[in-house]
Amino acid sequence: PLFFLDYYATGKLDVDTAASVISGIAEGCLQSGCALVGGETAEMPGMYHGDDYDVAGFCVGVVEKSEIIDGSKVADGDVL
Repeated sequence: PLFFLDYYATGKLDVDTAASVISGIAEGCLQSGCALVGGETAEMPGMYHGDDYDVAGFCVGVVEKSEIIDGSKVADGDVL
């Protein structure tokens, strides 16, 4: 992986929870050797219940052409 962008959304922002989640994302980026280059934190009242939140991410990387996984060799019993 080269870089990662995160998305964190909630009905009412709890700064401690958001900081913990985003710190975990940053740690994952450090472990995988990619840069956390940006993201979004969205507060959307009425879209989430209580302390619920949504997390998503987008990552870009590079791979040698000979190592591309295109699904042509997927078989029953394979695990991701």
